[in-house]
Amino acid sequence: MRIVFFIALSLLANTFDSDAQISDSWKVGSDMASIDRDRIFEAPNGNLILARMDYYYGNGIGIDEIRCYSPEGVSLWSYSDSDFLDNSASNFIDIDFDSESNVYVVGSNFPQSASYQKSEVIKFSPLGEELWRIDFTQQIDWAEEVFEIEITSDDRIFLLATLFNASASTIITHFVEIDDAGQTLNMIPDLNWELGYAQLFDFGDGFLYTVDQQRATKLNLDGSIVWQADFDFGANYITTFEDERIEYLVEYRDGFLYAAVILNEPDFTFEDFGLVKVDASGQIETHVYGILPEYQELWGVNPLFLEMDSGGNFYIVGDYSNGNAGPTVDDILDERGGPGEPFSGIFIQKIDAGFNQLWLSEYPFFPTDPYGFPTGTFFADDKLAIIFQYTTAGGFGQMIECLSESIGSVIWSDLESSNEVNEQSEPHASIISSAGALYICGKGINSGQKGEVSRIYLYKYELSPAGIEAGPMQPEVVVYPNPAIEYVSINQNHDYQYVDVIDQTGRILLHERMNFGLNRLNIQSLAEGVYTMKLTGNDVQVIHFVKAK
Repeated sequence: MRIVFFIALSLLANTFDSDAQISDSWKVGSDMASIDRDRIFEAPNGNLILARMDYYYGNGIGIDEIRCYSPEGVSLWSYSDSDFLDNSASNFIDIDFDSESNVYVVGSNFPQSASYQKSEVIKFSPLGEELWRIDFTQQIDWAEEVFEIEITSDDRIFLLATLFNASASTIITHFVEIDDAGQTLNMIPDLNWELGYAQLFDFGDGFLYTVDQQRATKLNLDGSIVWQADFDFGANYITTFEDERIEYLVEYRDGFLYAAVILNEPDFTFEDFGLVKVDASGQIETHVYGILPEYQELWGVNPLFLEMDSGGNFYIVGDYSNGNAGPTVDDILDERGGPGEPFSGIFIQKIDAGFNQLWLSEYPFFPTDPYGFPTGTFFADDKLAIIFQYTTAGGFGQMIECLSESIGSVIWSDLESSNEVNEQSEPHASIISSAGALYICGKGINSGQKGEVSRIYLYKYELSPAGIEAGPMQPEVVVYPNPAIEYVSINQNHDYQYVDVIDQTGRILLHERMNFGLNRLNIQSLAEGVYTMKLTGNDVQVIHFVKAK
């Protein structure tokens, strides 16, 4: 079964739908310029680390920063290399914590005397004091970095680093263990190229796991390999992850490792995506899924997030591109795209624990529409919620939508753009804390004397199963009669510019320009049934109506 739905937005910024399960806790801005990657981490003591991390994964210009906040949103301390005047500039790639809430930051730095970046590990106390920094630089004429850190529950510290190796005569991955004083306990060069440039995971079962573009590897804590499981989907596919997104696309449940992957085909198109399951002995299952078969030239299907609910069902959130024509309505191309008019969109695919495709929901980007891009996912009452960058001609907003687990329809949504901290909010990353709170960080945009100024923000929300009661609001759109036979009247006090009528398969049957005030829509050509009316302007409103005989 395929069900298509469209973005249903709150009518006013900073208000919540009556069924919404999210409420403001606090909002703070920062003086950190929003460039590179914005990330948020939680320490064991509940403090938050807001980080500006290197977009180029170690090859940037070394202007990264971190700032520590209390769970109440109080700024406790900050760090950048300019604070310590050590004549180097740091690129942050990964962050982790030990059980005492010491902060470990790994990446590379650029000493003023060097032509290439050098590997770096920095340890901070919970109060922000720099305790030590170390590097494993082997060769001044090569670029070296530490790109992964994983600290186990018993405070063993493991790293993956690309370092020069004389035996290989080049830089290769090294598996490294250090102690809490920064002393090297173990360093194993990856001479057989078995680990690659991978993400390192500790799932708490006494082993370490790495996942790279083509395989998963299980390691003993001494670095020896237990097994490797290649993501083999056959000769027709090459597996990959987009933009180093491995950490968002790997799940571990009951001794099984799962990963959603891009499936590149020999002609460099990717019309499908893959889901792999690896058991405790390294045996692998592979499953291939196609989406949106009505699109003639679907050349880009990219899974971006993988989530699993309590029943073992999978949710894959991703984007897609279509290079040519979209589907037709009565042999007439609808406005999702025509010949030579590529378009794109977002998809959400639910797959059950037996790897059967259930519903597929789609957010196509229409030429006249606002659109959203997913930047985070989480579960609210065991229902998938998605955080979007919501874009209109007027700027950016932060939108959250929670979906029904049965058919993928929107249960509640929250749109936030202007607030007391920022004129516009563009989310970049999120976490659910150990206490169940939602933290979102991103780029806040405000007007300045010399134009727009962007700074990293941090917002905290509480999730409530009971829901949030909204105050009374004057309806911005009234549709009547409903059911209707020949005409539907639309009375709006909001500047919606277009109305689309969409059937239950997602086809656009009517598309009309609207006027401010009262509009009359002729629906005599429609068959009896239930339809979706989508009103588009600076935001989107979705209303359902019934066409009667």
